[in-house]
Amino acid sequence: MAVMNPKASAVPTTWGKRADEEQTLFPGDRRFSAFSAESRQSESERSSATRRMKNKRTSLGIGNSPEPAAEGFTVQSLLHGTALSFARAGSSSPALDAEMLLMQVLGASRTDLYVQAHREISPKEQNAFNALAERRLGGEPVAYLIGRREFWSIDLEVDSAVLVPRPETEVLVEEVLRVASDAEPGTLRIADVGTGSGAVALALAGALKRARIVATDISRKALAVASRNARRLRLQDRVTFLAGDLLEPLKGGFDCIVSNPPYLSEREFSSLMRDVREFEPRNALVAGREGTEIHRRLIETAPGHLRQGGRLFLEIGPDQKMQVEDCFLKEGRYKDIRFRRDYGGLWRVASAARI
Repeated sequence: MAVMNPKASAVPTTWGKRADEEQTLFPGDRRFSAFSAESRQSESERSSATRRMKNKRTSLGIGNSPEPAAEGFTVQSLLHGTALSFARAGSSSPALDAEMLLMQVLGASRTDLYVQAHREISPKEQNAFNALAERRLGGEPVAYLIGRREFWSIDLEVDSAVLVPRPETEVLVEEVLRVASDAEPGTLRIADVGTGSGAVALALAGALKRARIVATDISRKALAVASRNARRLRLQDRVTFLAGDLLEPLKGGFDCIVSNPPYLSEREFSSLMRDVREFEPRNALVAGREGTEIHRRLIETAPGHLRQGGRLFLEIGPDQKMQVEDCFLKEGRYKDIRFRRDYGGLWRVASAARI
């Protein structure tokens, strides 16, 4: 499972500066410090607000426990101060994190945050925002805080039972679709192994109207999340979810077997960022000492479930190309071994056809 994102999100460039640089939230707006109140206040009012904020740091989500919100904050000033706090805490996307949390609280779009930059935040809204910001500062992923994550332009429910879908995994979907587009007419049977939230299975089901997909996972809690996503997307009639270990639940032959398996080594897991290491399911990330244990098992067992010429697709770690290729060659039942890089230039997908 990918844990790095090579695609940079488009956020206002002024938010990417150091916390000690006085930068505006939006180009052309007045400058705010990390603890300033609304800019239209008088100088004495601003000084008073600053003193209050130093004592009530949680109104920007940076204290140790939620407290009553200070008055006078706007969308703009609250986002700016919170982004600075998240940056100091080590977030790789502090401005986007703050935006996503406030969008959740206000029921607003990202565009709304810009258009309504000077809209005042009510105490109730700010208290709700503070609670989410506090959890984010504790390391909890934004996707879990808001309960959803976009993947392949579909909105997926996620919680701590499933891995947060990454943009890199969309390359895996692209490779399956590229091969499927060249397949002979008729129904395609596809298996998604270790489906998690159902991201890959549902992306394929939405794009391939003639496909019938079986998605497996060892976690029943993960399957419950995936099933809810399928019903919400009205794809439940074309995706069947089965509980079991890897290929164990599969019956019959498949044209494609696709999997984004755990592929981190124990050493790599120990060096992950806290929001991944402490909150996302470990068994969806780690695969033994080298990180290729699940790849090896899938490569060994997939030929028994693939039709002749059927193809196995695997997401891989950037440094695992040689090991995975060696597994395919040693198995001896594959041909046409291919590898694909992601848009960050890293090896991301391996595939091979059954002889």
